[in-house]
Amino acid sequence: MKWIISVVCSILIIMLVAAGVDVVGRIRKLEQEEEQVTDQTTDLITVTEPLSDQGERVSDSVKLPETAQSQQPSSEEEQTAPNALPEPEKATAEPVSVNIISDGAGQKQETPHVIVMGDSRTVGLYCSMNYSAQEFPAHLFYHIGPEHWANFENTTFVAKGGEGYAWLEVYGLARSVSLLQENSVFVVWFGVNDLARVESYVNYINGAGLSFGVPVYYMTIGPCDGNWAENNPAVESFNAVLKTKLHPAVHVIDTYSFIKSGMDSGQFGTLDGLHYNYETCRAIYQYMIEEIVKNGAGH
Repeated sequence: MKWIISVVCSILIIMLVAAGVDVVGRIRKLEQEEEQVTDQTTDLITVTEPLSDQGERVSDSVKLPETAQSQQPSSEEEQTAPNALPEPEKATAEPVSVNIISDGAGQKQETPHVIVMGDSRTVGLYCSMNYSAQEFPAHLFYHIGPEHWANFENTTFVAKGGEGYAWLEVYGLARSVSLLQENSVFVVWFGVNDLARVESYVNYINGAGLSFGVPVYYMTIGPCDGNWAENNPAVESFNAVLKTKLHPAVHVIDTYSFIKSGMDSGQFGTLDGLHYNYETCRAIYQYMIEEIVKNGAGH
């Protein structure tokens, strides 16, 4: 009987040992799997520059949203960007005589230093002042980097194609403030790229835009034609909000009516339905300066 009990005990011991070995093996396997997962996680969260908007580092494996990337170019990137405007040795466009013009009452008045913030349509104004009619189309869709900010007489252009409210808020106004002179005025010509954000523009210009103690002008968004003409109702709605909700201290220049009148008469036109042609851009520039002078800015 004793030997039977001994055999049974031996069998139980062997079974327990075997089970113990299996448990140890399973534990070791789980530990190895956990180490592998940890290594993979470490690879995923390895941090390098750049920093996020909140100051947190962004991992190599995490890409900033496209909109965030577009809002974070360094000044060096902008100056060396392949789509930056080539530096003209000198303005090749025929001059527009607007530095001294009539104020509408028969008196000649000198224009202030005008800082124009905008998108590709503003780039078009710059290009029409610095390039000939033949050169104009080749340069129209570039952006204006810091090295081009003050290339036409007493006007500084702070503009980049395809941008809108976010760029104005993050970069446009700050850069414009850094360029302020004693006789400066701000001109804003944004909105065609994000027509649904008119309230954002209004609130920002009424607040930050007026906080620097310089005259502020907002040019209404001009009309489109061709395939882009379907946007005109939204453009008109945008402009209506500007006229009713901008602070009275913000001067609204009715660029829309000026351009539409010229388009209706066949005098003005676009290259693609959205971007104005050479002659139209030059006329818009002169109209802008005349409206500023009529308002008495710069005195």
